Amino acid sequence: MTSNEKFKKIAKEIMSSTIKKIVRFQCSDKPASRYNCKLGGTPYLPKGFEYPKDLTTGKPLSFIMQINFEEFEALENYPTKGILQFYVLVDDSYDYGVNSEDITNQEKFRVVYFETIEKDESKLQEAPIIEHEECDPIQTPCLLIPEHREMGIPTNCYQFDNIAEKYAMKYEIDEPEKSDLKNYLYESLHVEDDIHIGGYSKFAQEDPRMYEYQDLTETLLQIGSICGNDLEYIMWGDAGFANFFISLEDLKTCNFTRVGYSWDCC
Repeated sequence: MTSNEKFKKIAKEIMSSTIKKIVRFQCSDKPASRYNCKLGGTPYLPKGFEYPKDLTTGKPLSFIMQINFEEFEALENYPTKGILQFYVLVDDSYDYGVNSEDITNQEKFRVVYFETIEKDESKLQEAPIIEHEECDPIQTPCLLIPEHREMGIPTNCYQFDNIAEKYAMKYEIDEPEKSDLKNYLYESLHVEDDIHIGGYSKFAQEDPRMYEYQDLTETLLQIGSICGNDLEYIMWGDAGFANFFISLEDLKTCNFTRVGYSWDCC
């Protein structure tokens, strides 16, 4: 068996052994209500709820996305009801609320879960008016259409190297071949620049869980930079990715107080 034949078998086996179900969200130009899955725009906000703010400065955070779990068939371990929202700080620092010292510190970003949805719109409140900043990642707010898909592990996931090493040993890949194998897998195990829950996350650079936070095994949400139909919907720096991670235990119990958040670009 040639090296290329071995590489092809390894790529196929890694993909089949790591496949996971996801829900991917497609941007749509159709109008979005306060309740829909959406990117930017007007969030669902029941009266009495205190709008998320920077815990140090009191500046309102920017609404990035919400997921209404009642709009699609549930993924295993994910909520079956309610609305989950994501907010980040948008300012001229271009950090977008990330704390590099502790990615679970929600001082400048927030993950908010409403287990019960208030259907009476008269009992909802308006969001504060936030001046649009040039660095705002949301360029075109839009409705998000959920669809069920599957994906395999990407090469820059923190779990990937151990998996690849197992198959390299199985197929007796020697050290000089390993660099070629890595390049082959990088090209063949492609992960889309999309918005999805479940599965795995894609990174422009390195998975922040490579050395720490390895208990945050689940992709709560990936938001890639999305352009289409001559519109730019969301852009993280230079076509980067934002990722939110959570432990399986917290996900199962809908506990969103400890969520890891990072973003990166090339």
